[in-house]
Amino acid sequence: WSEMCCEFRFFTSLFNSKTKEGDVAIITKKKPASLTGALVELMTDADVYGIRFNESAQLTGEQKIGVLTAQLLADYMFFDGNTEKCSQDDDFVYCYCCYYSFIGMICPCYIAIPKKIQG
Repeated sequence: WSEMCCEFRFFTSLFNSKTKEGDVAIITKKKPASLTGALVELMTDADVYGIRFNESAQLTGEQKIGVLTAQLLADYMFFDGNTEKCSQDDDFVYCYCCYYSFIGMICPCYIAIPKKIQG
């Protein structure tokens, strides 16, 4: 759900970069700009991205292809992989708010709503 109202930035930096703040490129997953875009986001796997290359990095064509490939991997890992919006089991309905990366693992942040009220 967080992808409906937030833009996500993925900073691409050289391994030996001191700042790690996009000295090669910044990949941005755009939030929907209209109601139509929000419906497309909810109903399909279509996403809108922007890539801004740092001109001072003087990247070759092969390096730019590498950044584009990293963008496709990030899209799959964070937004299109096993990242459903809601799921359920016998006891709960799970609404996933967002996913985050922790030491290379994709971890969900979700709300568990009980199906049965205990009382």
